[in-house]
Parts: sequence; C-alpha cells; structure tokens
Amino acid sequence: NIRQKTVSLLCEIAIKKAGLLWDEGKKETVPGILLSVRDISSDKDNYTRLTLALCYYYENDGKYESVIDEMQKLISRFPDGIYEAGNIRIIAREKIQRMISMAGSKAYEKYETQARTLFTEASRKKNVDILKKTVLLYPNSRAAEESAMFLAEEYMARDKLSEAAETLQYFRRDVPESKFI
Repeated sequence: NIRQKTVSLLCEIAIKKAGLLWDEGKKETVPGILLSVRDISSDKDNYTRLTLALCYYYENDGKYESVIDEMQKLISRFPDGIYEAGNIRIIAREKIQRMISMAGSKAYEKYETQARTLFTEASRKKNVDILKKTVLLYPNSRAAEESAMFLAEEYMARDKLSEAAETLQYFRRDVPESKFI
C-alpha cells in the first residue's frame, strides 16, 4: 500500500527531525511535529510508534501527566493491539505505572475516577461487558482490579468457569502485584 509506506516514511522522518530539534534545544517544537504526523497515521504501528516517541520526549521534559494522557489514548485506541513483540495495553500500563511512581498518584486521578465510575455502573448492573471495558481501558486503576475480580465472580455465578479462570489469569499476567493474588 503506497499510502501506508508514505506515512511510514514520514513517521521515520518526523522521529529523526524531532531528535535533531531536541538536540538543538528546540524541544518545544517536538510534540507538534510528532502529533501532526500521528494525526494522519491511521495504522496501529505508526500511531503507536509516534505515541511512544512523543512520550519519550514528554518524559524527558518532566511532563509525566502528558505521558499518562498519551498512553491512555493509546490503550483506548488499541486495547488488544500488539506492537512489535508486546501487547500495547501492557506496554502502556508499565509506562503509566512508571509515571505514577515519578509524579505521584494524583497524576492518574482523573483516570481512576473514570474507571471507578464504570466499575460502579457495571457492578450495579452486573454487566460483564462494562466490567471487561474497565479492565481493558484502565489497567493501572484499582477499579480495574476490582472489576476483574467482580467479573470472575460473575462468571462463576453464571457457571462460566473457563471465562472465570481466564479472568483470574489476568492478575497473574498483567498485575502480578495485585492484592487479589
């Protein structure tokens, strides 16, 4: 596909130009370049690559909340996506966790609130789709852990044991430090 090859090349150029501008002390121009190319990139790999590059610059500039915002956008766009050798959600979760450890839990507060709202609605309605959405879209939230646990319990109550077991594997794979393990 010619368009995708052109966008990939443009992506490569933007990342290199961003590095040169950063090295020249023109760091304020870097996000604009990367975002403008990302805006025309519709494929998962280029979008992810540009987002990771953008986050690299934000992190080096001490803009930890911006990194969290971009990682949340990435998760929302590709919750089950694979980039290179890793799951996008897990890559983003780890980066968000690092930013929270550097900036404090307040940096993730708005997403924790969004996740809590979803979890409250889902648990009240016993809606497995909303519970899954909470787990997928907010992997760094306490509400995601609670949603996964509630989801496993709901599957067991519905006699869907394989789904319950799969949900519990979420903790082992994605949240090894969970209080539920």
